[in-house]
Amino acid sequence: MKRFLSRRVLVLAAVLLLCAVMLTGYLNGSRSAFAAGAGDAYVKSTLQLKHTLRFNSSGKFKILIFSDIQDWKNMTTTDTLQYMNRMLDLEKPDLVLLGGDNHVGAAATQETMQAYLDVLASPMESRKIPWAQVYGNHVEGGYDFDNGFSKESQQKIFEAYPYNLSKAGTVYGSGNYVLPVLASGSDKIAFNVFMLDSHSYLESYIKGFEKQALVKRALYSGKVYDCIHFDQIKWYWDTSVALERYNGAKIPAMMLFHIPLYEWNYIVKNPTKTGMTGSQGEAVCAPEMNSGLFQ
Repeated sequence: MKRFLSRRVLVLAAVLLLCAVMLTGYLNGSRSAFAAGAGDAYVKSTLQLKHTLRFNSSGKFKILIFSDIQDWKNMTTTDTLQYMNRMLDLEKPDLVLLGGDNHVGAAATQETMQAYLDVLASPMESRKIPWAQVYGNHVEGGYDFDNGFSKESQQKIFEAYPYNLSKAGTVYGSGNYVLPVLASGSDKIAFNVFMLDSHSYLESYIKGFEKQALVKRALYSGKVYDCIHFDQIKWYWDTSVALERYNGAKIPAMMLFHIPLYEWNYIVKNPTKTGMTGSQGEAVCAPEMNSGLFQ
């Protein structure tokens, strides 16, 4: 009994310590929506986009998502550009989203990254279609350390395109923002598109370790992916609350980020109960840390 109680005490102490660390990190480091000054001023800044997004007179708004393009210098000679152009002409979307891994993460300079993104942006820019992006794990040199052009530097290039609506954001990572879509007959918010940076690898925090050595230190699955951080979740919560207070009603929404949540494993491991259809071609590359976003 004494051993059992001591274990309970140790577990409780560990939980309290974890809560204290999380709370301290939030109080000291988070710049969430309310911490930045929520209310009408914050909402108005959120609604400020280069181009207003709005449902049409038929009550429809079409979003087209391209993801994992993973191209680089040869993009102009591949089928990628042709495919993007054909899809845009066929679907005529109101908004285009790039879902991450927008290039292979090869080493880049300002000049080479600018040239590549000019080509990547051209299908949307030439048609004057609003578009935005999140980042994937192939972003700052792919699987290597410090071998690419940073997200923060890329973000400045993205934001310079006339029809790109993305924003750097104020919480951890680059590219945490929301795109409100207004109703067809009023300025009420009818739909929100939340965009989050899911980061890349835990190597970001353990510089100098070889990847194989880091994998051996993984808790269970050997996955070394990062997760969406607490201040990002708090920002999402605060922003959602602020926009719904302003709107006077709940707002349906979607959220786009690259690295899948831990809960995706529940689907593929319980295909019958979850009604899964189709096939699973590769492992779910989710982080071992469940940061609670799904919940």
